[in-house]
Amino acid sequence: MINNTDYHDAIAERFWKKVKMQDEGCWEWQGAIGSHGYGNFCIIKPVFARAHRFAFELFNGRPAIPNACHTCDNPICCRPDYLFEGTTKDNVRDKIIKGRASGGTKVLSENDREVIHALCNNDGLTHQEVANMFGVSRERVGQIARGA
Repeated sequence: MINNTDYHDAIAERFWKKVKMQDEGCWEWQGAIGSHGYGNFCIIKPVFARAHRFAFELFNGRPAIPNACHTCDNPICCRPDYLFEGTTKDNVRDKIIKGRASGGTKVLSENDREVIHALCNNDGLTHQEVANMFGVSRERVGQIARGA
């Protein structure tokens, strides 16, 4: 019979084998990468996790609630000390401060659309607040929030 500790250790060992660790800089995920640009780790079929979120959980002994965000802005980085716990709102604020937010009439990426949808539907921001963050119209944000 396998105890939970042995099982957890085996999953962690399998996970870390897919991470290129270095003394300095990002620890980059070497496994599957989803269309969103983040690493995907299969914990046990059919359960998948984003690699950086799983790294946060392994290092901290608990999942990031609700999200693990990158200080390095590298979506495949799994280095625990480059990750911080935050909300979608925190992650967008970090993106804006670092000058990575979409602006003007630029075409929004799929990730931007996911973030806009979450900010409106999960975090309770107004369409105007989100529109100001991304430099798009309130109407466009409304369409994205409705899934259009």
